[in-house]
Amino acid sequence: MTVKASIPLNELASDVRSPDTRDLLRHCVLAGKELSVAELAATTNRPIDEVRDQVRGLARRGALKISKRRRSWRRSGPNVEVTAAVLNTHWVLVGLGLVPGKRLLTEAEMAEVTAHIAKRREDPEFMARLNRIVDEELPWQRRGDSSG
Repeated sequence: MTVKASIPLNELASDVRSPDTRDLLRHCVLAGKELSVAELAATTNRPIDEVRDQVRGLARRGALKISKRRRSWRRSGPNVEVTAAVLNTHWVLVGLGLVPGKRLLTEAEMAEVTAHIAKRREDPEFMARLNRIVDEELPWQRRGDSSG
């Protein structure tokens, strides 16, 4: 699975590598519901102002979604929840320690994987097989039908 184009991958990777933001994201994913900034601060044993600033940064980058139900000017802060793009990205879940995996890829390993993917996309036989699989499993996406 991939990340939405609106989330900068390098910033998301930095968030996953940073212990503080990684901890916030992990708590949001495990909660499976909206949490207030005060709840996040309490569960992570960190100052609410620090957590509020980090939540705003994560929301700006598209990793968290801020709910409009609770006013952000309240001391408890807004309610936030993790976005579907983060939940559907395997390497993020591995980096958060929620899915089995050894570690995040290094930049050299990521470059090697990217080169391999580019090479595979140039192979007409591979692309024909891939298109056939997509047509069989996700036919509405190939037709452009969003009713799905």
